Amino acid sequence: MAMKIGVILATTLFIAAAIPARAQQAYPTPELAVKDLVDSAKAKTPGFGDRILGKAGADLLRSGDGDEDAENLKEFNEAAAALTAIDDGPNGAKILRVGKNNWTFPLPLVKSDAGWRFDTAKGKEEMTNRRVGYNELNAIEACKAYVAAQDEYFKLDRDGNGLREFARRFVSTPGTHDGLYWPPENQADISPLDAFAEDANLGGRTGEQREPYDGYYFRILTAQGPAAPGGAFSYLLNGHMIAGHAMVAWPEKYGDTGVETFICGANGVVYQKDLGPNTAALGSSMAQYNPDGTWKVVE
Repeated sequence: MAMKIGVILATTLFIAAAIPARAQQAYPTPELAVKDLVDSAKAKTPGFGDRILGKAGADLLRSGDGDEDAENLKEFNEAAAALTAIDDGPNGAKILRVGKNNWTFPLPLVKSDAGWRFDTAKGKEEMTNRRVGYNELNAIEACKAYVAAQDEYFKLDRDGNGLREFARRFVSTPGTHDGLYWPPENQADISPLDAFAEDANLGGRTGEQREPYDGYYFRILTAQGPAAPGGAFSYLLNGHMIAGHAMVAWPEKYGDTGVETFICGANGVVYQKDLGPNTAALGSSMAQYNPDGTWKVVE
């Protein structure tokens, strides 16, 4: 959880209260602003998020899930108790830093005619950048997990047809092992994606239902293009995927949940490319794994 709060933004540190909205408070110094925030968070003062950050700023940090909000508030308080510091930011801004992991608060402090206040606009931009970075890193790790799972899947004849083949599905058809994940029937019945399944919530998916995982969609490809090792060919032979495998991952909302689209093949190399505003259509319709010169290897 620490990583998710530190990188994704601690999506809600503040508990909303049914009180009238008020103007965002300004402070004579950054130190007083930070002290009010930390003290109010610790005391769980009703409506302190709206008062200190302004309603728009507090709304940025609300998840809509009361349990998640309470847990994030608890972790923020623990981090602030361990360490609270104020660093210099760009253009004279000040940045709140808390905890042993040096997590920085996404809304910087800026000086206005009224005094120091938390900057909602800059905070929104920073939160988007953090969310995109976090999701893209997870998409890269998901690509690596996919390749490892396909390697494991190929080791055995999973459906008793006498062939070793790669999976064409992420989640198996109920009662079969035709995908990379299936609910275990016993401790020995472990699917190749089992370790990844809980985090990705694969167990709650059925058939070809498509849901984003940390802001990304994923799809298995059944062919490759001329730029792939060995040239263009289908991975399928009589309906069985035995000649190779590949996957594409693209952001659910371009520019908000991610920017880069990722592809990977059997050699384990992950490539990335910014497909632009038409990412959703291009990603969902991609038919071949074709890492030409427009794709860059993920370092």
